[in-house]
Amino acid sequence: MSRKIYCVLCIILFALAIIITYTSYAYFRTEMTGTATLTAANWAFTVNDATTPFTVNLGDLYPGVDNSFQLKLSAVGSEVPVEYTIKFTDAVDAPNNLHFYRDSGKNLEVSLNDGTFTGNLSAGAETYVTIYYYWPYGNSAEPYVPGQFSFTIEINGHQKNPNEGA
Repeated sequence: MSRKIYCVLCIILFALAIIITYTSYAYFRTEMTGTATLTAANWAFTVNDATTPFTVNLGDLYPGVDNSFQLKLSAVGSEVPVEYTIKFTDAVDAPNNLHFYRDSGKNLEVSLNDGTFTGNLSAGAETYVTIYYYWPYGNSAEPYVPGQFSFTIEINGHQKNPNEGA
């Protein structure tokens, strides 16, 4: 046999040996696939048990009145904490010396034209925010004129950032 044929035959035999060895080698193998599902958390936020615009009637106002009203803020049914902002704006025909406060001691005044404050609700919780108002009696700098006045209470509730502290 010629040397050339002998080399080709050796290469073919070597290749066959590798193929036979590779295909006869057995092993166990398991491959699995799965499915991931996510469920968005429930969101709920209401003011005075409503998700639509609300009205707060302060009753009769007059010099000397010292009263309060409450806003019920609720995250009942929510699975995430809520950060809320309460803002007073657009006061129309309000007496200049009628004052609104966040505390009964009348230390934390809230302006009727741009008063803003914030708070937090735990998931599933509710709270009452009390707003105090006071119109001093005997201030002769402003005459008492009967009639109605109004202002807007904007309340915005949004999910509290879970990456911020408590």
